[in-house]
Amino acid sequence: MFKLKSFVLSGLFLCLFSSAMFAEDNSPSLEKSQELITLVKMDQMLDQQIEVAVQQLIIQVPEFSNHKEEINVIFEDMLNKKEFTQFVTKLLADNFTESEIQEMIKFYQSPTGQKALSKMPLITQETMIYMQQKMSKNKDKLEALFKKIDAEQKQKNQPQTPTKK
Repeated sequence: MFKLKSFVLSGLFLCLFSSAMFAEDNSPSLEKSQELITLVKMDQMLDQQIEVAVQQLIIQVPEFSNHKEEINVIFEDMLNKKEFTQFVTKLLADNFTESEIQEMIKFYQSPTGQKALSKMPLITQETMIYMQQKMSKNKDKLEALFKKIDAEQKQKNQPQTPTKK
């Protein structure tokens, strides 16, 4: 069941690069998917993910700290809650049967499911901090690789001069 959170978080990042619009469909799976999304408080999770994304961006580019509100607005526009909810609702309905979605609903209604929901933002935040620390430790290696790739690309794009015979 914890894979659902990873699935939903992956959907968030996919949503950054696509804006899928889906027609309203009243199939039972879509209705159950919508019930699940409401139960897991997807809108609050999205707000938290936007906040974390903005914080991470500011950590990576400190000059952006003076423009936090503007960045928030841009992220909120990119991750329109209604579009995102429609996207994830359809995604869930397409990938799970109605009975599987009902099982997830039962889990998230249980005390363990409620605890998972309440703890997941902290777990996600701590995971992101951990990943950021790991990436920071390897920053020099990554920068060296980027420079190497950039140099290769520049060399590849330079016009070839004919050789004299």
